Amino acid sequence: MKHIHEGKYMRSLTLVFLGVCSVSALTNLNPDPNGTPWIAGGYTEPTVKPPLDMNDVTKYRHNLAKTAAALPSKIDHSHDKWMHPVFNQDGGSCGSASRICNMFGYERNCYLRADGSDSANMFPSHFTWMLTDQGSSKDEMAENNGIPNVLQYGGPTYSSIYGNVDEDPDVTQNYGWMQGYDNWRAAMNNRITKNSFLTLNTPDNLIILKQWMNDHWGDTSFAAGGVAGAGVASEGWNDVTIPSGQYGAGKHILTAFGPSVDHGTVWAGYDDSIGWDFDGDGVIEDNTGSDMSTWEKGALIMLNSWGADWDNSGCIYIPYRLLKIAGSGAEFYYYDKDYSPDRVMKIAMNYSKREQIKISVGIAADTNATVPDQVTDCDHFKFAGNGSVPMLGTWADGVSHTESMQFGYDLTNLSFGFDTRNPLKYFLKITACDTASGSGDIDSISVIDYKGIAVVSSVKAKQTNVSIGGASTVTYVSVVVGPTQGNQPQYILVPQSGMRVIAWDSQNSDGPATNILDGNTSTIWHTQYSPTTDSLPHWVVIDIGAETDVTAFTYTGRTDGGDNGMVDKFEFFVSDDTSSWGSPAVSGELTETGAAQRVVLPTAVKGRYVKFLAISSCNGAAFTSMSEFNLFKSPDAVNSSRPSTMEKAQAGLRMTVAPSGSAMLLFASPAKNKTEFRLINASGRSIVQTTCAAGTKSISLGHLGSGCYFAKLSSASGVEVVRVAIP
Repeated sequence: MKHIHEGKYMRSLTLVFLGVCSVSALTNLNPDPNGTPWIAGGYTEPTVKPPLDMNDVTKYRHNLAKTAAALPSKIDHSHDKWMHPVFNQDGGSCGSASRICNMFGYERNCYLRADGSDSANMFPSHFTWMLTDQGSSKDEMAENNGIPNVLQYGGPTYSSIYGNVDEDPDVTQNYGWMQGYDNWRAAMNNRITKNSFLTLNTPDNLIILKQWMNDHWGDTSFAAGGVAGAGVASEGWNDVTIPSGQYGAGKHILTAFGPSVDHGTVWAGYDDSIGWDFDGDGVIEDNTGSDMSTWEKGALIMLNSWGADWDNSGCIYIPYRLLKIAGSGAEFYYYDKDYSPDRVMKIAMNYSKREQIKISVGIAADTNATVPDQVTDCDHFKFAGNGSVPMLGTWADGVSHTESMQFGYDLTNLSFGFDTRNPLKYFLKITACDTASGSGDIDSISVIDYKGIAVVSSVKAKQTNVSIGGASTVTYVSVVVGPTQGNQPQYILVPQSGMRVIAWDSQNSDGPATNILDGNTSTIWHTQYSPTTDSLPHWVVIDIGAETDVTAFTYTGRTDGGDNGMVDKFEFFVSDDTSSWGSPAVSGELTETGAAQRVVLPTAVKGRYVKFLAISSCNGAAFTSMSEFNLFKSPDAVNSSRPSTMEKAQAGLRMTVAPSGSAMLLFASPAKNKTEFRLINASGRSIVQTTCAAGTKSISLGHLGSGCYFAKLSSASGVEVVRVAIP
């Protein structure tokens, strides 16, 4: 076995990771490392499945029949260069093993042309699986946290550093959480933008999946086609071998699923020529008709996580007919290409009973505000931990780590709509549950700006610790950052106070349309349901107050747990008057969730009025409901009439980065001023510090490793911060 930090794993062998043994080729059982058989388990279909936006498909594929004819008869990504080598999952982690190790890893590596067998390009299952049913799904963590690679986490399944969940349900699950701001910051680059689902119950939907596998629906930025997530019923399924004399002889194929979905896997390809004589007439007939449940030819290639010695080198064929019979679907991950965060909060804190607190981040435009205008709960930290143990838990070393946890959380999404050319106030919010009995401290927070040039790029919030309150308390710590120059925002929030709801097609007496602009998610607009029900579509019109370059909007559904009226398909219009709307500025599909859903227009559209049209609802009922509506615009051309601190600074300070080959920083100090120079790494530590009087000075960077740094000049003239990337 190769050591985890050697960087490469052998692709052709069954891998044995950190004591996780390979499995025997059993029909539906998988032994754990101690040799005790266990049913696949560990996977349940999500209750909310964001539907596949057909606009994503039709903009590339207008004619299904034509593109189906052009598809190859066979595609297999299961052992591609971009795929995580076939491995055996540890514990009941099939959901994360399939979605994070295999599916996310493949999509990311396929885009970056990165070798999937290199440990730097492999992603662990247990970073997300450890938090199953603890407030954050693996998809939400992949979207909002990002995923560390196996070197940063310490293992491809569980961590050799932070330990593992105790499989004994009677023992507290006191596994460790990942430590270190650099690890959390690095994970932020490995993200998805969203996930979506497609039911594989028709030939057309099957073709759509094949098109994704062929070329990512025409997205040539990827090196190859994609893979998709699957949920299958493995307990009690019928695994057989294709007899000699037939196409694929000796390969394993499934002829029946078990009674209920219990296992997460990956659709890694397909083969239209694989078949099985289901009706027993001695002939495998060609497929005819649209009823897939009668077909005998064609199968998807299912990549499993039970080791390379299971079935077809870790895979099995799933006939198309079983997809229709079982109501199977496909889940798609959309890799967030070239993502890098704009702003990140760096946090050092501790708490003795981690499951009793929820961590959130907030933002306010008013730097004197005592509470944020907008708050986002941090995935991974929503009363999570499954035990009254310190935040860092007990690591593989057997020690309960009570020291402060150092981590980061991305503020880029939170900052959306706020003018980063002005100072902004960021908050760390700690909410203790009503039975909280633990104690802890916030040592420090800071905000690091990676994209712009922030005058204050990193600053401690407090010089002394802030104690976290007791039961039912909320603790805030804040830091002011900005202004940022050189990074003009694209989207500015339009205050609700300046907008008015002026027309609607329907409203119930207890759900007026004006509720969507009251800033309160507990009140909703609900179309009429008593004494009669008004039919879809439903619409509402808003007067912005002035002609505006509209760039985006957010729809927030009802947050009371109900599902009536949650919008599915919509159209959004912008106009100068309320009598002619023209074509939609944007259209699409929303998801059944109480969270705010942002829709960005392809291009800014100028107008004074907007119209939101709900075409259908997620649960099929005739209602429409909405708790809040927010609008975004292009930034004004002039931000302020006063010269900024940065403008003053640039009048006296000049700093340039020499060509990367020479690895030098050159800066000029204004006459009669002493200038302090500091080079700061991504975690906020000063690694070079010097001073210079009037004149020019050069700083050699040749001794530094590759990465992102910040060069900061401070003098009586002001402050200048420049981002320095060393290749």
